[in-house]
Amino acid sequence: ISGDTLNSGKAHLLVGNVQCGDGNAEVGFQSFKKPMAAFIEVKNPMWMARTTKSVARLYAQHERWEEAARAALAAKNGFEEANSTGEHIDAILFAAKILAELVKAGLRENVQRQIHAICKQVPKELEAEAAAG
Repeated sequence: ISGDTLNSGKAHLLVGNVQCGDGNAEVGFQSFKKPMAAFIEVKNPMWMARTTKSVARLYAQHERWEEAARAALAAKNGFEEANSTGEHIDAILFAAKILAELVKAGLRENVQRQIHAICKQVPKELEAEAAAG
């Protein structure tokens, strides 16, 4: 029965990856619940990691960098646990890209906060001139 569960999980993962192509985040996230449950049931860390990496890709697609980073690192750990060297290395590189995006997003947010703070300090009589650049 575990072979049937594993194959069912693989099929659901394929469907989930296809559904993610339409850009609907909620449909995408829902589509990964069945394969993850199947892979947890059969205790297959490699397929759990593959599903988690798909979830990370979906988070990244929607620029939800913190969630993407958590999922990417979990996938990396899963591939390591499964002794899947090639996928582990790929997951490390993928996680590094996601973490770089997380840092860039944090820096952009910090710059936006600083600009907002500076703008609040501009005297009323100079606001139009400051806005014109």
